[in-house]
Amino acid sequence: MHRLKYRITTLSPVIFSSIAGDRNMVATRRYIPGATILGLVAGEYLRQYPGTDHHQDEAFYNWFLGGDVCFTNACITVEDEYGTTLFSPAPFSLAREKYDDSGIIYDLLFDDDVEHPEFPGGFSWFGNDELKLCTVATQVRFHHARDRYRGASAKGQIFNYESIAAGQVFSGEIRGSKEDLEALQQLCKSLETVYLGRSRSAEYGKALFTLGKLEKVSQREYPTAVKPGQDGLVKFSLTLESDLILYNRFGYPTTETADLEQTLQAHLGSGLTIARAFVRTGVIENFVSKWRLKKTAEPCFLAGSIFLLSSGGPVTADALGRLERKGLGMRLQEGYGRIRFCGQTRKELDAETVTIRRKAEQPEYDPPRQTRSILKAVLRDIVRDEIRLEAHYELEKFPADRLPSPSLCAKLRAMAVTGDRREFVVKINKMRDIALDALKNCVGPEYNLLEFIAGFRLPKELLDNPAAAGFEEDTAARMKKLPRNKSYCLVRDLKKPLNFEKEKLSQEKFFLFTKNLYPWIKLQHDPVRNMRSRMKSKTEFSSFQQLGEWAACTPWEDKHFAGELVLVFYDTFFSEMRRKKISHQQQEEQHAD
Repeated sequence: MHRLKYRITTLSPVIFSSIAGDRNMVATRRYIPGATILGLVAGEYLRQYPGTDHHQDEAFYNWFLGGDVCFTNACITVEDEYGTTLFSPAPFSLAREKYDDSGIIYDLLFDDDVEHPEFPGGFSWFGNDELKLCTVATQVRFHHARDRYRGASAKGQIFNYESIAAGQVFSGEIRGSKEDLEALQQLCKSLETVYLGRSRSAEYGKALFTLGKLEKVSQREYPTAVKPGQDGLVKFSLTLESDLILYNRFGYPTTETADLEQTLQAHLGSGLTIARAFVRTGVIENFVSKWRLKKTAEPCFLAGSIFLLSSGGPVTADALGRLERKGLGMRLQEGYGRIRFCGQTRKELDAETVTIRRKAEQPEYDPPRQTRSILKAVLRDIVRDEIRLEAHYELEKFPADRLPSPSLCAKLRAMAVTGDRREFVVKINKMRDIALDALKNCVGPEYNLLEFIAGFRLPKELLDNPAAAGFEEDTAARMKKLPRNKSYCLVRDLKKPLNFEKEKLSQEKFFLFTKNLYPWIKLQHDPVRNMRSRMKSKTEFSSFQQLGEWAACTPWEDKHFAGELVLVFYDTFFSEMRRKKISHQQQEEQHAD
Protein backbone atom coordinates (compact mmCIF):
# COMPACT_ATOMS: atom_id res chain seq x y z
CA MET A 1 0.00 0.00 0.00
CA HIS A 2 1.17 3.52 -0.88
CA ARG A 3 0.04 6.96 0.20
CA LEU A 4 -0.05 10.56 -0.91
CA LYS A 5 -0.01 13.10 1.91
CA TYR A 6 -2.06 16.22 1.33
CA ARG A 7 -2.27 19.56 3.12
CA ILE A 8 -5.18 21.98 3.37
CA THR A 9 -4.45 25.58 4.40
CA THR A 10 -7.59 27.55 5.18
CA LEU A 11 -7.55 30.94 3.45
CA SER A 12 -11.00 31.94 4.75
CA PRO A 13 -13.35 30.53 7.40
CA VAL A 14 -14.48 26.99 6.50
CA ILE A 15 -17.64 25.14 7.61
CA PHE A 16 -18.08 21.36 7.73
CA SER A 17 -21.55 21.01 9.20
CA SER A 18 -22.22 18.80 12.19
CA ILE A 19 -25.29 18.16 14.30
CA ALA A 20 -25.73 20.82 17.02
CA GLY A 21 -28.26 21.20 19.82
CA ASP A 22 -29.04 24.84 19.00
CA ARG A 23 -31.52 25.23 16.15
CA ASN A 24 -30.10 28.68 15.35
CA MET A 25 -26.48 27.49 15.24
CA VAL A 26 -24.77 25.72 12.35
CA ALA A 27 -21.86 23.97 14.08
CA THR A 28 -18.71 22.77 12.36
CA ARG A 29 -16.47 19.76 12.72
CA ARG A 30 -12.92 20.46 13.93
CA TYR A 31 -11.35 18.50 11.07
CA ILE A 32 -11.75 18.18 7.29
CA PRO A 33 -13.72 15.01 6.48
CA GLY A 34 -12.23 12.50 4.06
CA ALA A 35 -15.54 12.49 2.18
CA THR A 36 -14.96 16.16 1.36
CA ILE A 37 -11.54 15.41 -0.18
CA LEU A 38 -13.06 12.46 -2.08
CA GLY A 39 -15.70 14.79 -3.51
CA LEU A 40 -13.04 17.40 -4.36
CA VAL A 41 -10.92 14.93 -6.37
CA ALA A 42 -13.99 13.33 -7.95
CA GLY A 43 -15.19 16.76 -9.06
CA GLU A 44 -11.82 17.43 -10.69
CA TYR A 45 -12.13 14.09 -12.53
CA LEU A 46 -15.57 15.06 -13.83
CA ARG A 47 -14.24 18.44 -14.94
CA GLN A 48 -11.36 16.92 -16.91
CA TYR A 49 -13.39 14.00 -18.29
CA PRO A 50 -16.94 15.28 -18.85
CA GLY A 51 -19.72 12.83 -19.61
CA THR A 52 -22.84 11.19 -18.19
CA ASP A 53 -21.86 7.51 -17.73
CA HIS A 54 -19.10 7.81 -15.16
CA HIS A 55 -20.61 4.99 -13.10
CA GLN A 56 -19.54 2.74 -15.98
CA ASP A 57 -16.04 4.25 -16.03
CA GLU A 58 -13.76 1.63 -14.44
CA ALA A 59 -11.24 4.15 -13.06
CA PHE A 60 -13.93 6.44 -11.65
CA TYR A 61 -15.80 3.51 -10.07
CA ASN A 62 -12.70 1.97 -8.48
CA TRP A 63 -11.37 5.25 -7.11
CA PHE A 64 -14.51 6.96 -5.82
CA LEU A 65 -17.19 4.26 -5.50
CA GLY A 66 -15.52 0.88 -5.18
CA GLY A 67 -13.18 1.71 -2.31
CA ASP A 68 -9.82 1.00 -3.98
CA VAL A 69 -8.62 4.44 -2.84
CA CYS A 70 -9.06 5.73 0.74
CA PHE A 71 -9.27 9.44 1.56
CA THR A 72 -8.52 9.95 5.28
CA ASN A 73 -9.65 12.88 7.39
CA ALA A 74 -7.35 15.90 7.60
CA CYS A 75 -6.50 16.89 11.18
CA ILE A 76 -4.83 19.98 12.56
CA THR A 77 -1.08 20.32 11.95
CA VAL A 78 1.24 22.65 13.85
CA GLU A 79 4.64 23.79 12.61
CA ASP A 80 7.19 25.25 15.00
CA GLU A 81 10.93 25.34 15.55
CA TYR A 82 10.87 21.65 16.51
CA GLY A 83 9.27 20.47 13.26
CA THR A 84 5.81 19.52 12.07
CA THR A 85 3.35 17.82 14.42
CA LEU A 86 0.23 16.08 13.11
CA PHE A 87 -2.45 15.77 15.80
CA SER A 88 -5.31 13.29 16.04
CA PRO A 89 -8.53 13.36 18.12
CA ALA A 90 -7.69 13.15 21.82
CA PRO A 91 -8.71 9.80 23.41
CA PHE A 92 -11.62 9.98 25.84
CA SER A 93 -9.58 8.20 28.51
CA LEU A 94 -7.29 11.20 29.01
CA ALA A 95 -8.08 13.25 32.12
CA ARG A 96 -6.50 15.80 34.39
CA GLU A 97 -7.23 16.65 38.00
CA LYS A 98 -9.81 19.43 37.80
CA TYR A 99 -8.11 21.61 40.41
CA ASP A 100 -4.51 20.74 39.51
CA ASP A 101 -2.40 23.06 37.34
CA SER A 102 0.69 20.84 37.24
CA GLY A 103 0.15 19.90 33.58
CA ILE A 104 0.05 16.15 34.30
CA ILE A 105 -2.44 14.13 32.25
CA TYR A 106 -3.59 10.70 33.44
CA ASP A 107 -4.69 7.91 31.12
CA LEU A 108 -7.70 6.31 32.81
CA LEU A 109 -7.28 3.29 30.54
CA PHE A 110 -4.47 2.20 32.88
CA ASP A 111 -5.13 4.19 36.06
CA ASP A 112 -8.50 5.37 37.45
CA ASP A 113 -7.09 7.00 40.59
CA VAL A 114 -8.24 10.52 39.64
CA GLU A 115 -10.56 12.16 42.15
CA HIS A 116 -11.98 14.93 39.95
CA PRO A 117 -11.31 13.95 36.32
CA GLU A 118 -11.63 16.57 33.62
CA PHE A 119 -11.45 15.64 29.93
CA PRO A 120 -9.11 18.03 28.05
CA GLY A 121 -10.74 17.48 24.63
CA GLY A 122 -9.39 18.71 21.33
CA PHE A 123 -6.54 16.91 19.59
CA SER A 124 -3.45 15.14 20.90
CA TRP A 125 -0.04 13.83 19.92
CA PHE A 126 1.81 11.09 21.85
CA GLY A 127 5.60 10.86 22.12
CA ASN A 128 7.71 8.44 24.11
CA ASP A 129 7.01 10.06 27.46
CA GLU A 130 5.23 13.29 26.53
CA LEU A 131 1.86 14.48 25.36
CA LYS A 132 0.91 17.55 23.34
CA LEU A 133 -2.61 18.94 23.30
CA CYS A 134 -4.05 21.29 20.71
CA THR A 135 -7.41 22.85 19.85
CA VAL A 136 -8.61 24.12 16.49
CA ALA A 137 -9.33 27.84 16.36
CA THR A 138 -12.98 28.54 15.48
CA GLN A 139 -15.18 31.60 15.19
CA VAL A 140 -18.89 32.39 15.14
CA ARG A 141 -20.57 34.84 12.78
CA PHE A 142 -24.12 36.17 12.85
CA HIS A 143 -26.28 35.94 9.70
CA HIS A 144 -29.86 36.56 8.69
CA ALA A 145 -31.97 34.92 5.97
CA ARG A 146 -32.76 37.01 2.90
CA ASP A 147 -36.12 37.35 1.16
CA ARG A 148 -35.17 37.07 -2.52
CA TYR A 149 -38.46 38.58 -3.72
CA ARG A 150 -38.37 41.67 -1.51
CA GLY A 151 -34.60 42.08 -1.72
CA ALA A 152 -34.39 42.51 2.06
CA SER A 153 -33.76 40.41 5.15
CA ALA A 154 -36.50 38.01 6.17
CA LYS A 155 -38.12 39.07 9.41
CA GLY A 156 -37.10 37.04 12.43
CA GLN A 157 -34.98 34.52 10.50
CA ILE A 158 -31.55 34.78 12.11
CA PHE A 159 -28.86 32.16 12.63
CA ASN A 160 -25.18 31.74 13.45
CA TYR A 161 -22.39 29.99 11.55
CA GLU A 162 -19.56 28.40 13.50
CA SER A 163 -16.51 27.94 11.29
CA ILE A 164 -12.87 26.88 11.33
CA ALA A 165 -10.84 30.09 11.34
CA ALA A 166 -8.55 31.01 8.47
CA GLY A 167 -4.77 30.54 8.60
CA GLN A 168 -4.66 26.94 9.89
CA VAL A 169 -3.10 23.85 8.32
CA PHE A 170 -4.69 20.39 8.16
CA SER A 171 -3.02 17.20 6.91
CA GLY A 172 -4.35 13.85 5.72
CA GLU A 173 -3.55 10.98 3.38
CA ILE A 174 -4.81 9.36 0.19
CA ARG A 175 -4.09 5.62 0.33
CA GLY A 176 -4.17 3.02 -2.42
CA SER A 177 -2.05 1.13 -4.93
CA LYS A 178 0.98 2.75 -6.50
CA GLU A 179 -0.62 2.82 -9.97
CA ASP A 180 -3.85 4.42 -8.77
CA LEU A 181 -2.06 7.10 -6.75
CA GLU A 182 0.27 7.98 -9.60
CA ALA A 183 -2.78 8.56 -11.81
CA LEU A 184 -4.46 10.63 -9.09
CA GLN A 185 -1.30 12.66 -8.66
CA GLN A 186 -1.44 13.64 -12.33
CA LEU A 187 -5.16 14.36 -12.01
CA CYS A 188 -4.69 16.75 -9.09
CA LYS A 189 -1.87 18.81 -10.61
CA SER A 190 -4.31 21.59 -11.48
CA LEU A 191 -5.81 21.68 -7.97
CA GLU A 192 -4.43 24.57 -5.94
CA THR A 193 -6.98 27.10 -4.69
CA VAL A 194 -10.12 25.15 -3.83
CA TYR A 195 -13.45 25.75 -2.11
CA LEU A 196 -14.60 23.28 0.57
CA GLY A 197 -17.52 22.80 2.90
CA ARG A 198 -20.68 24.80 3.28
CA SER A 199 -21.59 28.23 1.80
CA ARG A 200 -18.76 28.11 -0.73
CA SER A 201 -20.50 30.70 -2.91
CA ALA A 202 -20.49 33.22 -0.07
CA GLU A 203 -17.57 34.14 2.19
CA TYR A 204 -16.63 30.62 3.32
CA GLY A 205 -14.62 27.65 2.11
CA LYS A 206 -11.54 29.07 0.36
CA ALA A 207 -8.43 26.94 0.94
CA LEU A 208 -5.07 25.96 -0.53
CA PHE A 209 -4.68 22.28 -1.55
CA THR A 210 -1.17 20.76 -1.74
CA LEU A 211 -0.14 17.18 -2.56
CA GLY A 212 3.05 15.59 -1.24
CA LYS A 213 5.28 12.90 -2.69
CA LEU A 214 4.21 9.32 -3.28
CA GLU A 215 5.61 6.99 -0.61
CA LYS A 216 5.08 3.47 0.65
CA VAL A 217 3.23 2.80 3.89
CA SER A 218 5.73 0.95 6.04
CA GLN A 219 5.08 -1.40 8.92
CA ARG A 220 5.54 0.53 12.15
CA GLU A 221 6.97 -0.98 15.30
CA TYR A 222 4.68 -1.77 18.21
CA PRO A 223 5.76 -1.39 21.85
CA THR A 224 6.28 -4.25 24.26
CA ALA A 225 2.72 -3.80 25.53
CA VAL A 226 1.59 -6.53 23.11
CA LYS A 227 3.71 -9.10 24.94
CA PRO A 228 2.08 -11.29 27.63
CA GLY A 229 2.07 -9.90 31.15
CA GLN A 230 2.39 -11.68 34.48
CA ASP A 231 -1.17 -12.97 34.16
CA GLY A 232 -0.35 -14.48 30.77
CA LEU A 233 -2.65 -12.06 28.92
CA VAL A 234 -1.65 -9.68 26.15
CA LYS A 235 -3.10 -6.20 26.82
CA PHE A 236 -2.92 -3.29 24.42
CA SER A 237 -4.95 -0.26 23.42
CA LEU A 238 -7.15 0.40 20.38
CA THR A 239 -7.85 4.08 19.63
CA LEU A 240 -10.30 5.35 17.03
CA GLU A 241 -8.68 8.15 15.02
CA SER A 242 -11.89 8.72 13.04
CA ASP A 243 -15.55 7.80 13.47
CA LEU A 244 -16.26 4.08 13.14
CA ILE A 245 -19.34 2.72 11.33
CA LEU A 246 -19.79 -0.90 12.37
CA TYR A 247 -22.40 -3.41 11.16
CA ASN A 248 -23.52 -6.36 13.24
CA ARG A 249 -24.10 -9.89 11.93
CA PHE A 250 -27.64 -8.95 10.88
CA GLY A 251 -26.38 -6.13 8.61
CA TYR A 252 -27.47 -3.20 10.79
CA PRO A 253 -25.24 -0.36 12.10
CA THR A 254 -24.41 -0.82 15.76
CA THR A 255 -22.60 0.89 18.64
CA GLU A 256 -22.48 -2.13 20.95
CA THR A 257 -19.02 -3.06 22.27
CA ALA A 258 -20.00 -6.74 22.04
CA ASP A 259 -20.38 -6.42 18.26
CA LEU A 260 -17.02 -4.64 18.05
CA GLU A 261 -15.48 -7.44 20.08
CA GLN A 262 -16.81 -10.04 17.63
CA THR A 263 -15.41 -8.06 14.69
CA LEU A 264 -11.96 -7.84 16.30
CA GLN A 265 -12.00 -11.56 17.10
CA ALA A 266 -12.49 -12.30 13.40
CA HIS A 267 -9.23 -10.44 12.65
CA LEU A 268 -7.05 -11.01 15.74
CA GLY A 269 -8.19 -14.32 17.20
CA SER A 270 -11.13 -15.71 19.15
CA GLY A 271 -9.40 -15.25 22.52
CA LEU A 272 -9.56 -11.45 22.32
CA THR A 273 -11.88 -9.49 24.64
CA ILE A 274 -12.52 -5.84 25.47
CA ALA A 275 -11.40 -5.40 29.08
CA ARG A 276 -12.16 -1.67 29.35
CA ALA A 277 -13.67 1.02 27.16
CA PHE A 278 -14.18 4.79 27.07
CA VAL A 279 -16.79 5.27 24.37
CA ARG A 280 -18.89 8.06 22.94
CA THR A 281 -21.41 7.52 20.19
CA GLY A 282 -22.99 9.78 17.61
CA VAL A 283 -24.79 9.85 14.28
CA ILE A 284 -23.21 10.33 10.85
CA GLU A 285 -25.28 12.22 8.30
CA ASN A 286 -23.73 13.42 5.04
CA PHE A 287 -25.07 15.59 2.24
CA VAL A 288 -23.99 14.77 -1.33
CA SER A 289 -24.12 17.92 -3.44
CA LYS A 290 -24.15 15.92 -6.70
CA TRP A 291 -27.31 14.09 -5.62
CA ARG A 292 -28.73 17.09 -3.72
CA LEU A 293 -29.69 14.51 -1.11
CA LYS A 294 -28.50 13.28 2.26
CA LYS A 295 -27.09 9.83 2.82
CA THR A 296 -28.79 7.56 5.31
CA ALA A 297 -28.02 8.57 8.89
CA GLU A 298 -26.01 5.89 10.70
CA PRO A 299 -24.96 5.56 14.36
CA CYS A 300 -21.23 5.32 14.98
CA PHE A 301 -18.45 5.20 17.55
CA LEU A 302 -16.97 8.70 17.70
CA ALA A 303 -13.31 9.43 17.07
CA GLY A 304 -11.44 9.38 20.37
CA SER A 305 -13.18 6.28 21.69
CA ILE A 306 -10.60 3.92 23.16
CA PHE A 307 -10.58 0.27 24.19
CA LEU A 308 -8.23 -1.84 26.28
CA LEU A 309 -7.98 -5.20 24.54
CA SER A 310 -6.97 -8.42 26.28
CA SER A 311 -6.02 -11.66 24.56
CA GLY A 312 -5.08 -15.07 25.91
CA GLY A 313 -3.31 -16.00 22.70
CA PRO A 314 -0.44 -14.43 20.76
CA VAL A 315 -1.03 -11.23 18.80
CA THR A 316 1.42 -10.66 15.96
CA ALA A 317 2.63 -7.29 14.76
CA ASP A 318 1.71 -8.29 11.19
CA ALA A 319 -1.93 -8.83 12.16
CA LEU A 320 -2.08 -5.46 13.94
CA GLY A 321 -0.35 -3.62 11.12
CA ARG A 322 -2.55 -5.16 8.44
CA LEU A 323 -5.76 -4.17 10.20
CA GLU A 324 -4.41 -0.73 11.09
CA ARG A 325 -3.46 0.04 7.47
CA LYS A 326 -6.75 -1.22 6.06
CA GLY A 327 -9.09 0.22 8.69
CA LEU A 328 -12.12 -1.18 10.44
CA GLY A 329 -15.82 -1.06 9.63
CA MET A 330 -17.66 0.48 6.69
CA ARG A 331 -17.11 3.39 4.26
CA LEU A 332 -13.35 3.24 4.67
CA GLN A 333 -12.84 5.17 1.41
CA GLU A 334 -14.41 8.24 3.06
CA GLY A 335 -11.97 8.23 5.97
CA TYR A 336 -14.09 6.33 8.50
CA GLY A 337 -12.70 3.46 10.55
CA ARG A 338 -9.13 4.70 10.98
CA ILE A 339 -7.65 2.98 14.04
CA ARG A 340 -4.37 2.84 15.94
CA PHE A 341 -3.07 0.00 18.12
CA CYS A 342 -0.76 0.50 21.09
CA GLY A 343 -0.96 4.27 20.81
CA GLN A 344 -1.09 4.58 24.61
CA THR A 345 1.08 2.64 27.03
CA ARG A 346 1.64 4.99 30.00
CA LYS A 347 -0.72 5.96 32.79
CA GLU A 348 0.88 9.36 33.48
CA LEU A 349 2.18 11.93 30.98
CA ASP A 350 3.56 15.45 31.09
CA ALA A 351 1.24 17.51 28.90
CA GLU A 352 2.09 20.56 26.84
CA THR A 353 -0.64 22.74 25.35
CA VAL A 354 0.23 23.84 21.82
CA THR A 355 -1.21 27.20 20.77
CA ILE A 356 -1.93 27.87 17.13
CA ARG A 357 -0.50 31.29 16.33
CA ARG A 358 -1.78 32.97 13.22
CA LYS A 359 0.40 35.75 11.90
CA ALA A 360 -1.43 39.01 11.41
CA GLU A 361 -0.93 40.46 7.94
CA GLN A 362 -0.87 44.23 7.68
CA PRO A 363 -2.79 45.63 4.69
CA GLU A 364 -0.76 47.58 2.16
CA TYR A 365 -3.14 50.52 2.06
CA ASP A 366 -3.85 53.21 4.66
CA PRO A 367 -7.19 52.84 6.44
CA PRO A 368 -10.00 55.33 5.76
CA ARG A 369 -10.69 57.98 8.38
CA GLN A 370 -13.93 56.32 9.52
CA THR A 371 -12.18 52.95 9.85
CA ARG A 372 -9.44 54.58 11.89
CA SER A 373 -11.93 56.12 14.30
CA ILE A 374 -13.77 52.81 14.71
CA LEU A 375 -10.54 50.92 15.39
CA LYS A 376 -9.45 53.52 17.90
CA ALA A 377 -12.71 53.12 19.81
CA VAL A 378 -12.40 49.31 19.71
CA LEU A 379 -8.81 49.34 20.95
CA ARG A 380 -9.69 51.71 23.78
CA ASP A 381 -12.62 49.52 24.82
CA ILE A 382 -10.31 46.47 24.94
CA VAL A 383 -7.86 48.29 27.19
CA ARG A 384 -10.63 49.58 29.47
CA ASP A 385 -12.09 46.07 29.81
CA GLU A 386 -8.70 44.69 30.81
CA ILE A 387 -8.26 47.42 33.42
CA ARG A 388 -11.71 46.67 34.87
CA LEU A 389 -10.79 42.98 35.02
CA GLU A 390 -7.56 43.87 36.81
CA ALA A 391 -9.56 45.88 39.37
CA HIS A 392 -11.67 42.80 40.15
CA TYR A 393 -8.53 40.68 40.61
CA GLU A 394 -6.95 43.19 42.98
CA LEU A 395 -10.13 43.55 45.04
CA GLU A 396 -10.23 39.78 45.65
CA LYS A 397 -7.00 40.13 47.65
CA PHE A 398 -8.77 42.04 50.44
CA PRO A 399 -11.13 40.22 52.86
CA ALA A 400 -14.76 41.33 52.73
CA ASP A 401 -15.13 41.52 56.52
CA ARG A 402 -12.29 44.07 56.80
CA LEU A 403 -13.36 46.40 54.00
CA PRO A 404 -14.30 49.99 54.96
CA SER A 405 -17.92 51.07 55.26
CA PRO A 406 -20.03 51.54 52.09
CA SER A 407 -20.17 55.30 52.74
CA LEU A 408 -16.36 55.53 52.85
CA CYS A 409 -16.12 53.46 49.65
CA ALA A 410 -18.50 55.87 47.93
CA LYS A 411 -16.50 58.84 49.19
CA LEU A 412 -13.24 57.34 47.89
CA ARG A 413 -14.80 56.75 44.48
CA ALA A 414 -16.04 60.35 44.31
CA MET A 415 -12.58 61.61 45.25
CA ALA A 416 -10.86 59.45 42.65
CA VAL A 417 -13.03 60.06 39.59
CA THR A 418 -13.10 63.86 39.91
CA GLY A 419 -9.36 64.38 39.50
CA ASP A 420 -6.08 62.82 38.49
CA ARG A 421 -3.81 60.53 40.47
CA ARG A 422 -1.83 63.31 42.12
CA GLU A 423 -4.93 65.14 43.33
CA PHE A 424 -6.26 61.89 44.75
CA VAL A 425 -3.05 61.36 46.76
CA VAL A 426 -3.35 64.87 48.20
CA LYS A 427 -7.02 64.29 49.14
CA ILE A 428 -6.17 61.00 50.82
CA ASN A 429 -3.59 62.71 53.01
CA LYS A 430 -6.19 65.30 54.10
CA MET A 431 -8.66 62.67 55.35
CA ARG A 432 -9.32 62.20 59.05
CA ASP A 433 -7.39 59.65 61.05
CA ILE A 434 -10.48 57.50 61.67
CA ALA A 435 -10.97 57.03 57.91
CA LEU A 436 -7.29 56.36 57.33
CA ASP A 437 -7.25 53.82 60.16
CA ALA A 438 -10.17 52.00 58.51
CA LEU A 439 -8.12 51.74 55.33
CA LYS A 440 -5.02 50.57 57.20
CA ASN A 441 -7.00 47.89 59.07
CA CYS A 442 -8.02 46.23 55.78
CA VAL A 443 -4.92 44.09 55.25
CA GLY A 444 -4.28 41.96 52.20
CA PRO A 445 -1.54 39.36 51.66
CA GLU A 446 1.05 41.98 50.61
CA TYR A 447 -0.15 45.42 51.76
CA ASN A 448 -3.03 47.19 53.44
CA LEU A 449 -5.71 49.14 51.59
CA LEU A 450 -4.17 52.54 52.36
CA GLU A 451 -0.83 51.46 50.94
CA PHE A 452 -2.57 50.11 47.86
CA ILE A 453 -4.70 53.11 46.88
CA ALA A 454 -2.36 55.96 47.88
CA GLY A 455 0.92 54.37 48.80
CA PHE A 456 3.62 55.78 46.58
CA ARG A 457 6.74 54.19 47.99
CA LEU A 458 9.62 56.54 48.62
CA PRO A 459 13.00 55.02 47.66
CA LYS A 460 15.89 55.01 50.11
CA GLU A 461 18.09 57.30 47.99
CA LEU A 462 15.33 59.94 47.97
CA LEU A 463 14.91 59.76 51.74
CA ASP A 464 18.65 60.06 52.30
CA ASN A 465 19.01 63.30 50.30
CA PRO A 466 15.63 64.87 49.43
CA ALA A 467 17.14 68.35 48.96
CA ALA A 468 19.32 67.06 46.12
CA ALA A 469 16.16 65.89 44.39
CA GLY A 470 14.82 69.45 44.36
CA PHE A 471 12.36 69.35 47.25
CA GLU A 472 11.72 72.41 49.41
CA GLU A 473 13.47 72.68 52.76
CA ASP A 474 10.28 72.04 54.73
CA THR A 475 9.49 68.88 52.77
CA ALA A 476 13.11 67.73 52.91
CA ALA A 477 13.16 68.21 56.70
CA ARG A 478 10.04 66.07 57.11
CA MET A 479 11.54 63.38 54.91
CA LYS A 480 14.64 63.31 57.10
CA LYS A 481 12.44 62.61 60.14
CA LEU A 482 10.78 59.56 58.55
CA PRO A 483 11.62 56.25 60.28
CA ARG A 484 14.37 54.17 58.72
CA ASN A 485 13.22 50.85 60.16
CA LYS A 486 10.97 50.19 57.15
CA SER A 487 11.96 49.27 53.62
CA TYR A 488 9.81 52.15 52.35
CA CYS A 489 7.73 55.06 53.62
CA LEU A 490 4.34 56.34 52.52
CA VAL A 491 3.21 59.83 51.69
CA ARG A 492 0.98 59.56 54.74
CA ASP A 493 4.08 59.22 56.92
CA LEU A 494 5.04 62.82 56.16
CA LYS A 495 2.32 63.84 58.70
CA LYS A 496 1.51 66.89 56.64
CA PRO A 497 0.21 67.05 53.05
CA LEU A 498 2.64 68.15 50.39
CA ASN A 499 2.13 71.68 49.12
CA PHE A 500 2.21 70.93 45.39
CA GLU A 501 1.13 74.46 44.52
CA LYS A 502 4.25 75.81 46.18
CA GLU A 503 6.73 73.34 44.70
CA LYS A 504 5.57 72.37 41.21
CA LEU A 505 8.96 71.08 40.13
CA SER A 506 9.23 69.04 43.29
CA GLN A 507 5.83 67.50 42.57
CA GLU A 508 7.04 66.12 39.27
CA LYS A 509 10.27 64.90 40.80
CA PHE A 510 8.39 63.29 43.64
CA PHE A 511 6.40 61.11 41.27
CA LEU A 512 9.45 60.51 39.13
CA PHE A 513 11.56 59.21 41.99
CA THR A 514 8.98 56.89 43.52
CA LYS A 515 9.81 53.22 42.99
CA ASN A 516 8.08 49.84 43.19
CA LEU A 517 4.72 51.22 42.13
CA TYR A 518 1.89 48.74 42.03
CA PRO A 519 1.37 47.26 38.54
CA TRP A 520 -1.87 49.05 37.74
CA ILE A 521 -0.37 52.45 38.63
CA LYS A 522 2.38 51.86 36.03
CA LEU A 523 -0.25 52.26 33.34
CA GLN A 524 0.08 56.00 33.81
CA HIS A 525 3.74 55.80 32.80
CA ASP A 526 3.79 53.18 30.01
CA PRO A 527 0.36 51.67 29.39
CA VAL A 528 1.22 49.59 26.33
CA ARG A 529 4.21 47.85 27.92
CA ASN A 530 2.27 47.04 31.06
CA MET A 531 -0.72 45.79 29.07
CA ARG A 532 1.41 42.95 27.68
CA SER A 533 0.57 40.50 30.48
CA ARG A 534 -3.10 41.47 30.47
CA MET A 535 -3.72 41.10 26.74
CA LYS A 536 -3.21 37.33 26.74
CA SER A 537 -6.82 36.70 27.80
CA LYS A 538 -8.40 38.54 24.85
CA THR A 539 -6.00 38.84 21.95
CA GLU A 540 -2.38 38.40 21.06
CA PHE A 541 -0.49 41.49 22.19
CA SER A 542 1.48 41.72 18.96
CA SER A 543 -1.68 41.72 16.84
CA PHE A 544 -3.20 44.33 19.13
CA GLN A 545 -0.16 46.56 18.77
CA GLN A 546 0.15 46.02 14.99
CA LEU A 547 -3.50 46.91 14.49
CA GLY A 548 -3.10 50.17 16.36
CA GLU A 549 0.07 51.10 14.49
CA TRP A 550 -1.48 50.30 11.10
CA ALA A 551 -4.53 52.44 11.84
CA ALA A 552 -2.34 55.22 13.30
CA CYS A 553 -4.66 55.34 16.31
CA THR A 554 -2.50 53.95 19.10
CA PRO A 555 -4.36 54.92 22.27
CA TRP A 556 -1.32 54.27 24.47
CA GLU A 557 0.42 57.32 22.99
CA ASP A 558 -2.33 59.57 24.33
CA LYS A 559 -1.37 60.87 27.78
CA HIS A 560 -4.96 61.85 28.54
CA PHE A 561 -6.08 58.28 27.86
CA ALA A 562 -3.36 56.95 30.16
CA GLY A 563 -4.74 59.13 32.94
CA GLU A 564 -8.26 57.96 32.11
CA LEU A 565 -7.18 54.33 32.65
CA VAL A 566 -6.27 55.09 36.26
CA LEU A 567 -9.68 56.65 36.80
CA VAL A 568 -11.33 53.62 35.18
CA PHE A 569 -9.47 51.41 37.63
CA TYR A 570 -10.50 53.52 40.63
CA ASP A 571 -14.12 53.69 39.49
CA THR A 572 -14.39 49.90 39.13
CA PHE A 573 -12.35 49.15 42.25
CA PHE A 574 -14.32 51.33 44.66
CA SER A 575 -17.73 50.58 43.11
CA GLU A 576 -17.14 46.83 43.43
CA MET A 577 -15.70 47.32 46.92
CA ARG A 578 -18.91 49.02 48.04
CA ARG A 579 -21.03 46.28 46.47
CA LYS A 580 -18.90 43.57 48.09
CA LYS A 581 -19.15 45.20 51.52
CA ILE A 582 -22.95 45.61 51.28
CA SER A 583 -23.31 41.99 50.18
CA HIS A 584 -21.19 40.84 53.12
CA GLN A 585 -23.27 42.86 55.59
CA GLN A 586 -26.50 41.40 54.19
CA GLN A 587 -25.14 37.88 54.55
CA GLU A 588 -24.18 38.55 58.16
CA GLU A 589 -27.66 39.91 58.91
CA GLN A 590 -29.31 36.83 57.38
CA HIS A 591 -27.00 34.58 59.36
CA ALA A 592 -27.83 36.44 62.57
CA ASP A 593 -31.57 36.06 61.96
